[in-house]
Amino acid sequence: MAASLKRAPLLGSLLKRRGSAPAALHQQQLLPTSSVSALQPKVEALACPFHSPHALSALPGPTKWPLVGSLFDILRKGGLKKQHETLADYHHKFGKIFRMKLGAFDSVHIGAPCLLEALYRKESTYPQRLEIKPWKAYRDYRDEGYGLLILEGKDWQRVRSAFQQKLMKPTEIVKLDSKINETANSLLWALYNISRNPHVQEKLLEEIQSVLGPGESPSAEHLKKMSYLKACLKESMRLTPSVPFTTRTLDKETVLGDYALPKGTVLMLNSHILGCSEENFSDWTQFKPERWLQKNINPFTHIPFGIGKRMCIGRRLAELQLHLALCWVVRKYQVIATDDKPVETLHSGLLIPNREIPVAFRIRSDTVKRKQ
Repeated sequence: MAASLKRAPLLGSLLKRRGSAPAALHQQQLLPTSSVSALQPKVEALACPFHSPHALSALPGPTKWPLVGSLFDILRKGGLKKQHETLADYHHKFGKIFRMKLGAFDSVHIGAPCLLEALYRKESTYPQRLEIKPWKAYRDYRDEGYGLLILEGKDWQRVRSAFQQKLMKPTEIVKLDSKINETANSLLWALYNISRNPHVQEKLLEEIQSVLGPGESPSAEHLKKMSYLKACLKESMRLTPSVPFTTRTLDKETVLGDYALPKGTVLMLNSHILGCSEENFSDWTQFKPERWLQKNINPFTHIPFGIGKRMCIGRRLAELQLHLALCWVVRKYQVIATDDKPVETLHSGLLIPNREIPVAFRIRSDTVKRKQ
């Protein structure tokens, strides 16, 4: 039996069926996270040379034309849907940090572990994100509350603390299940990547079968013993992240690298460039989950959920859903690539495939025997 995997939303129902068990969700508090929430002192960060800081105006970057800034260059290179690749090209050309203008929007882009660590260490009590005025206007018009993405300061801290308390309770987590937007997209890319690497899929299946008995449903306790499963997901999110960049707005003057950035500077944290850098990952174009079983990977080279106090509040729920869903699918089905043509990424809020993902499922023979 084989069926084509089409769009990410089709995976949403799978996540809700397989990844919302209250007992498993409750145990997720004990699971490790792949995002940076606390420094790991055993891992040394890549050093950024320090010099007397230069002014913001000294930052390199693409050509800034009057009124439009670098918009023409962005459009020439594929438009906003290819901006993640354009930003990666700019990092290769201008270095770990550069400045860019799109019309009136002025931003500083950082794409190096040492700069992300410096930002993390200098984080204020209430770190700010980019203000999105249309969102605020829409909420004001409908007389609705702002929510975590819009709130700032003490109001943000109060609401985030309330959400964290809810995330400690399994019944509340189930209610929040539909709020995790990136999970199905990340699972889509994970299935695509393992379909293109059959040897990885076989090794993953061996691990799953060694941990789970016949007919036994996976739980958070089982996941603690599945290091290769977690490595597969990390490697997929490195190569094909759902979110290629996040934002911060500096609430005080901050020195990053060789530059003193004034209060109010908008930062773009380009997580996509981190995963496609030979400096951070040798043979970065290759899908190698084994690299994550090593202990020498700098945590600031992999930030799929952001860093610090404003990282994704639902990351533990998302990771649990992804681990359980991937475990269930690989155990029950052989994931097959239906062609070997490249699949490109397009930016549409999330990084999505430029065509239908060429993946099909073939039910495993042992699954058929258990049903008979």
